Amino acid sequence: MGLICRRLLLVILVFHAWGQEAPVTVIHSGPGPQQGKIILRSRGQPTFELIPQSSGARSGHIWVSSSPLGLLIEGEVDGPKPKWPATRAELLSKDHAEIWLAGESKLDLPPIGWGNQFGETDLKSESDCSNANGQRQLNIDACKGWFREQVKYREQFKRLFIRQWLLASDPGNYSPSVRTVEAYANAAMQNIAANFFPGVYAPTAFDPMSNDGVGMTVLQTGPNEPGYGFQIGIPYSAFPPMPSLDIRDLWIMVDVFSDAPDGKRMGAFSTSVLHRRFGDPSAFNHVQIEHPLQLQLTPCAYPLAQPDLYGKDQPAFVYPVPLGAREGEQVLIDKVVSVLNPAGGYL
Repeated sequence: MGLICRRLLLVILVFHAWGQEAPVTVIHSGPGPQQGKIILRSRGQPTFELIPQSSGARSGHIWVSSSPLGLLIEGEVDGPKPKWPATRAELLSKDHAEIWLAGESKLDLPPIGWGNQFGETDLKSESDCSNANGQRQLNIDACKGWFREQVKYREQFKRLFIRQWLLASDPGNYSPSVRTVEAYANAAMQNIAANFFPGVYAPTAFDPMSNDGVGMTVLQTGPNEPGYGFQIGIPYSAFPPMPSLDIRDLWIMVDVFSDAPDGKRMGAFSTSVLHRRFGDPSAFNHVQIEHPLQLQLTPCAYPLAQPDLYGKDQPAFVYPVPLGAREGEQVLIDKVVSVLNPAGGYL
């Protein structure tokens, strides 16, 4: 009996109605996390060096490898004994690490606009409302207000495709951290729900996982050695929406912050990138996984694309990668999320 392909389940998002890139670094399979004293120097050349951004920032080395279940980010940093946050509220002002992760350097969204039986209408500025869609009456003031709202909304929406984890260890010991916060996408989702979709449907298909399994283990250096070492595991299931069925290209940035002086909100920090820009994946380290996780969209192997009503492919993403997916495997999935503009009736 031949294979009958069922209709692919699509989650369609209807809109409410990132200089020169760094060279690519190939990351290889690693031996996985290790316990006890940290001996990362035995692993060979670091993937990245930490670059201090001001006086008092820690220097160090970063190793990035692919683990069986995702990414493993390890580091050795110098400096005095760390002062870990005693509460989550102290996370930014005490010693901590930050990991940024994105699936592409720049998110391309459809132009602001809509479509109907008369064709597509794209707006480059609110002044375009005066000439938009001459086939029917249009409230120009309402259109201009909608355009301004779209600009604000899209700035928040783009953040849902990036992750920023703030990680620290428990004070006084070297155990896995219970102080892990994803601060970028979650804050954007809360903003979107409160200010753009109050009391109604929000783009929950892009909602970050609340318990994503990301955490940091701090490992002791030698008794006479300064600083500390750390290991951070990021499972595939915690990745942001990915624009490819091969989970190969990633954009990563590692920041290490020191304890802040009295009266300061944050301490000195070092970073893995040469020209750091907050929240901009095009400035992150571009890495490629040597043995990527491979996804197949239904048994019929559909391409990762979603045509709109006019037959043009619009951005589509896999999110999230299934829990338990392993490096180098081919995993069958049956859901994608796509970004489309609204029909004219939504305006």
